[in-house]
Amino acid sequence: MSTKLIPVQTPAELDAFYRLGQEVYADYPLYRCGYGDILPLLVEGRSPFCEHADVTPYLIMRSGHPAGRFAFVHDRNLPDYAQIAFFEALPDIENLAELILKTAKQHYPLCSRLVVGLNGHVNYGAGFLLSRFDEVPIFELPYTPAYYRDYFADLTERQMHTFRYPMQEFYAWGERMRDRANLKGITVRGLDPKHFERDIGVYTELNNACFTEHPYWSNRSLAEDLELFRPLEAFLHKDNLLFAEYQGKAVGFLFWLPDLNELLDGQETPGEKQLEKYQSGFKFEQYRFHEIAVVPGFRGPATLALFLAMLVSVKKMGCVYGEGGIIFADNLASINMTKRYYQRVFGCLPEPWRRLAVYEAKL
Repeated sequence: MSTKLIPVQTPAELDAFYRLGQEVYADYPLYRCGYGDILPLLVEGRSPFCEHADVTPYLIMRSGHPAGRFAFVHDRNLPDYAQIAFFEALPDIENLAELILKTAKQHYPLCSRLVVGLNGHVNYGAGFLLSRFDEVPIFELPYTPAYYRDYFADLTERQMHTFRYPMQEFYAWGERMRDRANLKGITVRGLDPKHFERDIGVYTELNNACFTEHPYWSNRSLAEDLELFRPLEAFLHKDNLLFAEYQGKAVGFLFWLPDLNELLDGQETPGEKQLEKYQSGFKFEQYRFHEIAVVPGFRGPATLALFLAMLVSVKKMGCVYGEGGIIFADNLASINMTKRYYQRVFGCLPEPWRRLAVYEAKL
């Protein structure tokens, strides 16, 4: 069966682009939609991200019928990379990776690398699932079919891991540390809902200051981060976004959320129905530890202060498990920090819980 790629140019083609996700996951009851709110904003050029990035949606046609979709993304803040983002496809499409690579070379002669599975920016999500196909993913982590890996098997695989941990021992460790911790003048405050935009701006500044060495990082704007946080604003408690301060200046943050996927069915995204359920006292089994960032010089005491503050709030929610966000396997600084804390709390080294990957090729 013949395969070809066509750029999305008509409303009917755009509708087919969006429907591909529904078609692919129709028989996957464990799937949850991780980027539903941001997808049309990026694809249709309505996001502030598009002020420095070109997003070009494509349909993958098999024998004249849509069988897959992706978007070429070129972020001028990440200039060496052409991206294959928001990829979804039915199984058994012949020569797909070869055709995508050939088309990317034609479109992006000045790019040196192609990355498959990065959705514009790491904050929008990244990776195809490699394990844990038998469970619903934690909030905003992807669930993709196992055969996606096969499509790009000839490219270089860059694995990412998450780590999951039981909370009772973590709570007990927090109680012990709280009595003897020397935080060296670090204080912790929560998000101020009355100054929401200001605090998201602090989050943005710390992100840009701390993640310059993170794989695929490009600096964010306040407008981009507000666009991500606004759909979740009603679900945010002040303690979900914590700031570590030294002499009144923010030197780090920690962002966590209860696993909102526990409120969702299928391809739903958080809305009024889920908010009502949340506010009625819903008991979450687990939470997602999204990210932590601390500027150099404060990483020991500020990291500890943020963890101790988070544990107080998570314990109030009654969460039994926690799971971290994705960490690239070659991001040794983050992997080593995770291992240090895990060994202190649990007395052993952690094993990855969930494995994901993006794929790279030279152009």
